[in-house]
Amino acid sequence: MDGLNESNAVADGASRSNASFDESFAGQRVMAIIRGLPPEDTVELCEQAWRAGIEVVEVPIQSPDAVASLRAAAASADRHGRKIGVGTVTTHRQVDEARRVGAVFTVAPDRKSTRLNSSHLGI
Repeated sequence: MDGLNESNAVADGASRSNASFDESFAGQRVMAIIRGLPPEDTVELCEQAWRAGIEVVEVPIQSPDAVASLRAAAASADRHGRKIGVGTVTTHRQVDEARRVGAVFTVAPDRKSTRLNSSHLGI
């Protein structure tokens, strides 16, 4: 594993994740967070944000119902050549879902979840 052990593998993952996060926000002053809406409304607000010049959009997945909205928003982001991030990521399953939809960043509500995201997302 190229000299990495379990403790510094997490640190290395955090560096990769932080770099992606920093890249996503380079030159951006505003981020849209679209939370708790049905998929159709989530997509509409994401597209409005992009048209208004807001490049960074996050869809939190704090509940299982929110995953459908994330998937719809990610599909729209892909169609429009945009990027999307995922918020309130606290489990391995959510990290895997973020990876599947092509998220460029994740946001976690606490230090434990941040380590989970950094070490498993690989972005």
